[in-house]
Amino acid sequence: MAFTESGFSVPGVKARLAGGSVAISGGPRPDAGIEIVARGDAHADALGLGDPWRGRLAGSARYVARVNLGEDRARITVDSPLVGLSSTLPPPFAKVAAARLPLHLEIAPGGEGARERISMTLGGLAAAEVLRRRQGADMVVQRAAVWMTPTAGQPIRLPERPGMLVYGTVPSFDLDRWLALARGSGAGGGSAALDVRIGVLDAFGKRFNAVAVRAGADAAGWSATVSAEEIAGELSYRGAAGGRLVARLERLSVPADSPGARPQPAAGTQADLPAVDFVAEQFAFRGKELGRVEVVAQRAGTDWRVDKFAMANADATLAAKGLWRRGVVQNSALDFELNATDAGKFLARIGSPGLLRGGRVRLQGALTWNGEPTVIDYASLSGDVQMQADDGQFLEVDPGLGKLVSLMNLQALPRRVTLDFRDVFSKGFQFDRITSSGHVERGVMAIHEFRMRGSAAQVEMGGSVDLARETQDLKVRVIPSLGDSAAAALAFVNPLLLFPAAIAQRVLKDPLGHIFSFEYAVTGTWSNPNVKRTSVDARTAVPNDQR
Repeated sequence: MAFTESGFSVPGVKARLAGGSVAISGGPRPDAGIEIVARGDAHADALGLGDPWRGRLAGSARYVARVNLGEDRARITVDSPLVGLSSTLPPPFAKVAAARLPLHLEIAPGGEGARERISMTLGGLAAAEVLRRRQGADMVVQRAAVWMTPTAGQPIRLPERPGMLVYGTVPSFDLDRWLALARGSGAGGGSAALDVRIGVLDAFGKRFNAVAVRAGADAAGWSATVSAEEIAGELSYRGAAGGRLVARLERLSVPADSPGARPQPAAGTQADLPAVDFVAEQFAFRGKELGRVEVVAQRAGTDWRVDKFAMANADATLAAKGLWRRGVVQNSALDFELNATDAGKFLARIGSPGLLRGGRVRLQGALTWNGEPTVIDYASLSGDVQMQADDGQFLEVDPGLGKLVSLMNLQALPRRVTLDFRDVFSKGFQFDRITSSGHVERGVMAIHEFRMRGSAAQVEMGGSVDLARETQDLKVRVIPSLGDSAAAALAFVNPLLLFPAAIAQRVLKDPLGHIFSFEYAVTGTWSNPNVKRTSVDARTAVPNDQR
């Protein structure tokens, strides 16, 4: 340092700082107090940064730092183009080394060191401001704000109350990656507010578009109002008693997975599943509009109990409850009842159109399987189901598309065996009533007392269906109702039989259709069943009113 009668100067000091060389100069400036300038380069690994920055920044960059001291003020500024510094932080803060991203940092102490203001801009990407106040030996953040995509020349907006405010717009944001960093850093606590618009948001393995979020958080939890192409409504979370998530949504369409999203760890390994109170007035899954969905669930020790699962739409209602045991071997149990006022439309709604026209259906059961509730393990599926259906018609479909529904359609019979009643099933069987029950044991369903009655035939079926392998071993008995067409056929063969047949047809109410019954064995796969006629039985006709 050089001293004169009027002051001093720093003609040029060479040193090492932040892993690089630095040149320091300065002294008094006319009408500007004292200014000290440091020019050098800083290396990321020598900055002593904490999480989440540690290990995410690499390389070095040139900088200019200034310290200005006046009679009643002090100011420190740092400017750097950040060329040479790379970042592997998640978007929007990822950066290659060659890219220019001007950094301006300003620290303004005040109140004789009792408080300070820290301001920062990072190109056109973000601006931040922090107000700190001394409490004992520490400087504690009072208010802070981060403005994403700031408008040049406009002041940053600080929160009115102590805490942090994040606002602005972001083209894309990967919440999953930031949450992983936050968990590793131990960040949290304090109050915060959020008011942002995000073009593309990746969260919880899903991708949301055109997102607007207004949220608040404190030590007890958080609440948010969300609007996006896929979701709209209110959400809140409270951390007490293991946590409770409440959602009241106008609509939710479960979005597609984020590109490159890794499979999520099994939920059974997570110990922090909260209680859930969820209502979506319009719920869609994989493009299927399911209507109103409600879920109420809570912890039961180490298990998770679903007290209520309900779905309601114009075609059907579903009510269910269950238990998810989350031990070393996970197990799910579900009791359910489905009531469809139009089974054909309901099947179309859930992605299987063209199987059925009309039909009122009641399906109920109690089932268990190994694994999580969201994925049925058919190999371990066990329990009981019952079904009753009225007034519907099976349509002409490929059995491979209809799966279990095609087993009741019985189109395979006329396709593979030459019968006298081909028209009964090939164009779709109209039924008045179906009743059936089944017992499932390790993925194999034993069908008991399957009976289907229609104007064209009566059908009885028994046997087993392998739900995991999609195969069957069934015995089917068909009793055709030949009706007036049979009487006409007899008259054509022998006109003398015309009048007796017609009289019998009216008096005995279709006895001709009950003289013969046909029995079949149905094996093979659902998509390519193997049908073999085993017998044709004749029996005495009995009037309908005696059956």
